[in-house]
Amino acid sequence: MKRISLMLLLLPSFALASSVATVDVKALQTKLKKENIGWQADDAWLKNNSASIKGLLGVRNAPKTDAQFEVPQSRLRNFSATTVDWRDVNGLNYVSPILNQGNCGSCVAFATVATLETQMNIAYFGGLFRYSPQALFACGGGACEMGWFPSAAADYLQSSGIPDEACLPYTSGATGEDVECSRSCSDSANRSLKIVSYTTPTNYSKDLDSVKAALARGALMTTLTVYTDFLLYKSGVYKHTTGKAEGGHAISLIGYDDSKGAFIIRNSWGEDWGMKGFAYVSYDDISGVGNETYALEVPKYNGYVTVRAPDNRAIVAGKMTASAESTFAGLQKLEVTVVDAQNQVKSTYDCATQAKCAAEFETTTWADGTYQIFSTATIAGKSQETSQRQFFYVENTAPKMSLNFEGKDVNLTQPVKGRIVFNIHAASGAAPLSTLKLIAKQNGQIVYTRGTNIALPEMTLGWRTVSVPNGEYDVFLTGTQVVNDQTSSVESNHFTITVNN
Repeated sequence: MKRISLMLLLLPSFALASSVATVDVKALQTKLKKENIGWQADDAWLKNNSASIKGLLGVRNAPKTDAQFEVPQSRLRNFSATTVDWRDVNGLNYVSPILNQGNCGSCVAFATVATLETQMNIAYFGGLFRYSPQALFACGGGACEMGWFPSAAADYLQSSGIPDEACLPYTSGATGEDVECSRSCSDSANRSLKIVSYTTPTNYSKDLDSVKAALARGALMTTLTVYTDFLLYKSGVYKHTTGKAEGGHAISLIGYDDSKGAFIIRNSWGEDWGMKGFAYVSYDDISGVGNETYALEVPKYNGYVTVRAPDNRAIVAGKMTASAESTFAGLQKLEVTVVDAQNQVKSTYDCATQAKCAAEFETTTWADGTYQIFSTATIAGKSQETSQRQFFYVENTAPKMSLNFEGKDVNLTQPVKGRIVFNIHAASGAAPLSTLKLIAKQNGQIVYTRGTNIALPEMTLGWRTVSVPNGEYDVFLTGTQVVNDQTSSVESNHFTITVNN
């Protein structure tokens, strides 16, 4: 049976029905404090969300922890930096926002894309690159139920490349289902980036010096074995303390800190997990973090052209202000172009030789629907350079919004327990809802709420009822749609649900 959960950013955080009971959170907290182990545990992330263990992970060749080859640290190497953190290098952040893989074993794709985006930002900061984990996973050979191999992802990125996120937005985490590669945009090949090459600073062995040397040049993709207590990580330097091995996972290494004796990792479980999606993991952890690493070499550029606004997934009406920027020397002309869903040009704005340009488009003559925007720089003595595409929605007609839900394979008129699933149906015109929230009230007071900022017209939500005490609840959904900073709201049908765990 497919399990599906809500999205946050790309998708939301979620919990595991299978493993929560295997660790006593209070006992773990007591042990961590008593033995001064150095990290803090919390079960709020688990309580507030629900999904399968398989959907959290996805590395098909999980790191082996029963034996480990280790390369001694060389005394000949002199690392001038005791800390590298690509979120803050001379005040600049080269790491793109935290995303969430949802209930699909696509961690390899997310770790690869996260690493690629950081490397592109380092190559020339300011481009704000966003690539499509859905396209990488779907076209490269990954599957939600089976996961994928990191080596295969790196190979595909070199041989075929991946397009911008707008070409194939991520939906597998919300549906729990694989997406056909053929659903990519028709000009995917022309919009795809190929890496020049990749290397493996470590290959199934522990070699801290090599990893640190590689991190000085940028982010790395790596794998680790997830133990149950890792799911409860909140802050500090994680080191496996208790719980069983759940499976293999891929993440992006974005730095290290010798004062903490730890790597800095970027996860793909949303901002609610860990330290807003990030974590410190001890050099000495048995998870195998850093033992299998991939460094991506991206093309070198002497400038960039990019769209600054509107943001991906923005909903606009009437006049829309877009902005673009180019840093190429010898700029002869900068243009901003909007195309419709059929890739037909709707409008082009000529910025002349302005390196930074604000363009106004009148959308009232366009049909409501999905559009894409990009900028093109004409450079003296060179061919044209084109930015990545952003996608946005036009909705000039006030939509008839509706929102309803029902139990999936569960009778909500009878007492419920454990994890239950709702089918959700949302109608909101040409653009999706901007937010969707589950609310449970008791005696007229809100006692539980969980939301997402991306919603699909048809999706399901898994709710672990242990997140609330036993009792009777008024359960319903609310949704909003934000168009040009104007918010419209909709409320679903209500269910009186009795929780009896």
